Amino acid sequence: MKLPAINHFFLTAAVFVLITTGGRDAVAASTNQDPCGDGSTSSGDDMYIGICGLENQTFNFTYDNTIASQGDIGFQIRSCGPKNQNHVGCEFAANFEVTIDDDFSSGNSYLLHNAYGQTLPVHLFFGETAANTNKLVPNQRFTGNNSPFPGASRGALTDYFLRVELESLILTGYSGNYSGTFYLSIDQQDFCETGKDGITYCTTELIRLPFTISITVPPVIRIAGLTDLTSTLNTGGDTVMQDDFCVYNLGGGYFKVLGLSNTSGGSGTFLLQGPVTQIPYSVKIEDTGGSLPEYLTEGTESINNWLGSGTNVNCNAGEENMRLTILVKFADAQGAESGTYQDTLTLTVTPQ
Repeated sequence: MKLPAINHFFLTAAVFVLITTGGRDAVAASTNQDPCGDGSTSSGDDMYIGICGLENQTFNFTYDNTIASQGDIGFQIRSCGPKNQNHVGCEFAANFEVTIDDDFSSGNSYLLHNAYGQTLPVHLFFGETAANTNKLVPNQRFTGNNSPFPGASRGALTDYFLRVELESLILTGYSGNYSGTFYLSIDQQDFCETGKDGITYCTTELIRLPFTISITVPPVIRIAGLTDLTSTLNTGGDTVMQDDFCVYNLGGGYFKVLGLSNTSGGSGTFLLQGPVTQIPYSVKIEDTGGSLPEYLTEGTESINNWLGSGTNVNCNAGEENMRLTILVKFADAQGAESGTYQDTLTLTVTPQ
């Protein structure tokens, strides 16, 4: 049997429709077009969220080495929305969550940078009041205690602040400026209302708003370990007293020394005051290795620069890096009346 020729064919494809329920609706984002108003002049997503006093601002702090908290950044947030998809407006308060991120930070700390590539770790705390601050983690939406944070109805602004705290007081590094640019975003989407039609109407989230934190670290220097020196006059030669001490200088930089004699009164000579007369004495400064010894002139800053310790602000015992020598020449003490001779010597160190 001869079969008929087939000159065409049909391909029937099954069409499948996937219907899903639940989850968050896709939304656009507020661009902060009305940061300080009530949103009534904006439309859509820009009506629902605004942040006043933060975007593109630089917040400057001067390092305080006595406390972790370096200061607060105050600003205001508008977070509101409609009741459901059948409404338009900002009649109802919308709760929100917060994220602060940047391009460098990781772990639990945010990082500020200086011109030498060194970092200064800080913590950021977000809240309405000092009693309700919340530590934020870089690049993670905060969902802990006190979150979600409350917005306000009818487009009202709510006061919030960021507290900037050092992870630890600065012991090493360089003085100067440390700064970083961060981005704050808030998200209302998990806290929307469900309308009568059963559809959850989500409002919006805020695009990442940039702001900069800058901390200026002034030179930090201190002396530790100086003690009172007492000696009996050497009747056969010069009288010598020594004391090792520590000079801490942030970053381990150089410093100069100035010596002042309380008895001298600015005469240019270090003097011990006795019952009647005075005895001159000499002050020699050097490091504990004996390098760069210099006899100081009273009231005049040293010629030499010495290198400070940059590792331990407390200069514990055994970490002394400088040596003070007091010299009373036998010839100057000869013939002095018996008694006690004393002076208060003040050493001042200045970073270079």
